[in-house]
Amino acid sequence: MSNLDISYDAIIIGGGHNGLVAAAYLARARLKVLVLEARSELGGMTSTEELWPGYRVSRVAHVYPGLHPKIIRDLRLHRRGLKLSHRQMPTLAIDDDAQMIVLDPDKRHGRSTAVGLSSADRNAYAKLRRNLGVLSSMAAGLALRPAGGFEATENTLRQAMRRLEESVAQDFMRLVDGSPGDWLSTLFEAPLAQAAVAVDALVGGVGGPYDRNQLASWAWRLAGEVSGTRMALGHPEGGMGTLARALEKAISDVGGSVRPAMGVARILVEDGMAYGVETKDGLRFGARAIVSAVPPRDTLLNLVGEEELDIDVTREVKRIAHKGHIGRLSLALTGLPTFKAVEDAAHLEGRILIAPSLERLNDAWSSAKRGEPAQHPAFEVTIPTTHDPGLAPEGHHILCANVLFVPYEAKEGWEKRKDAYVARLIEALNYYAPGIKDLVKHAELLTPADIEKLYGCTGGHWHHAAMSYDQVLGLRFGARASDWGPLPKNLYFAGAGAHPGGGVTGVPGMLAAETLIADLKS
Repeated sequence: MSNLDISYDAIIIGGGHNGLVAAAYLARARLKVLVLEARSELGGMTSTEELWPGYRVSRVAHVYPGLHPKIIRDLRLHRRGLKLSHRQMPTLAIDDDAQMIVLDPDKRHGRSTAVGLSSADRNAYAKLRRNLGVLSSMAAGLALRPAGGFEATENTLRQAMRRLEESVAQDFMRLVDGSPGDWLSTLFEAPLAQAAVAVDALVGGVGGPYDRNQLASWAWRLAGEVSGTRMALGHPEGGMGTLARALEKAISDVGGSVRPAMGVARILVEDGMAYGVETKDGLRFGARAIVSAVPPRDTLLNLVGEEELDIDVTREVKRIAHKGHIGRLSLALTGLPTFKAVEDAAHLEGRILIAPSLERLNDAWSSAKRGEPAQHPAFEVTIPTTHDPGLAPEGHHILCANVLFVPYEAKEGWEKRKDAYVARLIEALNYYAPGIKDLVKHAELLTPADIEKLYGCTGGHWHHAAMSYDQVLGLRFGARASDWGPLPKNLYFAGAGAHPGGGVTGVPGMLAAETLIADLKS
């Protein structure tokens, strides 16, 4: 354990939002902290970058599903520059016939309104939101429990089920063991309503609309909180990257150190104990604890190394499902697009879903499984410059879209197919927003493989590991690596691959810091 350049109380590997949250809490506890980030830009998949001159783009995470309010309070992030430019974004869904529905949080009454639905579907949506509220409260409560402490989970689930309206409880239980598509097709008459609600279950999920095992991802997505409202979405002023800047300030204000453009090559282990890191430039730093905010799979197989792992552990780690299937399209536009279904320009400040039916979503998923881009792609679109104009030159706009579903590997390779696919995506958007293709000045598509390469997460999954029933709660990595199996002591997990999982909540980082602080005091 000699030849170390400097020693710290904790070294955090990865400067994404979770790693920065962990570092900020540790530095706040007066520990000597060093954050090492491979990229020159902090924030990981929540970074905002000047992708083209004058256009600042949040390249992966483009909406804010709710950093935990405790983190915002504890780290005083509002005082350090975090500000929401748009709260409780409405959701607009449009179909091929220019029909639309609007699903909009109603702050005055604490309810959600639905415009463009039949009376029966409006009632179904109101009931669904009430029951999803129970689900989100349950998920939010479980999220704050350490991964190893789920003795009361069964009772918690039973209590939540008792709170569900009796008329929906049976359908809800079918969803636990069934698919969003089967469930939603029985709840709503309108195909557009079925698909609009399904998108939230599928973005960041583990399959298509008729695949099982989607509820866990949906629950965590609902558990976020924006400006005191759960199940809401917002947008930080200045782009998602303002979150990283506020967190960096929270670290530096209390003496922590953050070093971008310094990637870690390996975690140093001796006698079953993690004691430092070696950077790709050959520098060696020691620490009482190593906190990894990069995926556990990458941490163990690549940074620790299989030679330091038990063979059974290696086998289990390699089984972690980690392939992503969502693409990210970013467009720089010379003007504001006009969607033919939209009469109120204020709706462009929210989320626009282009997913006319469950069948359309299923076709896209089937294509992705074959390695083929969808003929009729589905989108989750935002235009952040409608409420944050400083992200683009005056009069210009940025469009960000999640594309459901984009294969990790394309037949014949993405090198040969990407340009044609980008053109197809723009043409598909042009159907719903006539003339948008003439506004496109720049375009970028990130496939899951691109996300893997840019942000260091094998498989390109935003959550570092799929949020499936067999990879959540006590079955996901907890903060302390050695609780999971015979892994190096003093190694902690703080990223989305640890409990409670993905989303811009910051909770994995907070739990890692709290666990480490308690361990150092014991």
